[in-house]
Amino acid sequence: HHGIPSIFLELDMPDDDQGGRAGRIVEAGAGLAMKPFETEKLVAALAAMADPKRRAAMSKAAQKLVPVNGAAVAADSIVRWVRAGKGRQRPASTR
Repeated sequence: HHGIPSIFLELDMPDDDQGGRAGRIVEAGAGLAMKPFETEKLVAALAAMADPKRRAAMSKAAQKLVPVNGAAVAADSIVRWVRAGKGRQRPASTR
């Protein structure tokens, strides 16, 4: 939702799908990814990011990929729930 183009350096993490996330972002045109890390690849990615037109296109693609701030939506829902008095009720399983 912020539309910030990114360069993803994929790490081998057994419980994390970094490659999957990076792949979706690259496929959408919202960022670049590399695995394994290589200095030449990083230099090329930084050069690509230096191009204002390319950065603008990536930013637009990133905004389309995540158009809404899910954290803000969740926080608003919790605040409404608490204000409605639902936060004072114990779940039936604990009564």
